[in-house]
Amino acid sequence: MKKLNATVEPLAPGEWVVTVTDVDANSVHIITIEAETEKDAAFKAMEQINEQ
Repeated sequence: MKKLNATVEPLAPGEWVVTVTDVDANSVHIITIEAETEKDAAFKAMEQINEQ
């Protein structure tokens, strides 16, 4: 499993910009996610990166 960190910023109601850092690969991914909460957005974004 990858070691990931996420920071979340609101974009619009129900939309978030999530910056996911893959610590092991030293890479950064910026993803726009639709989710009800900031926490849900972070988890969804990290799941997407983990599946790659």
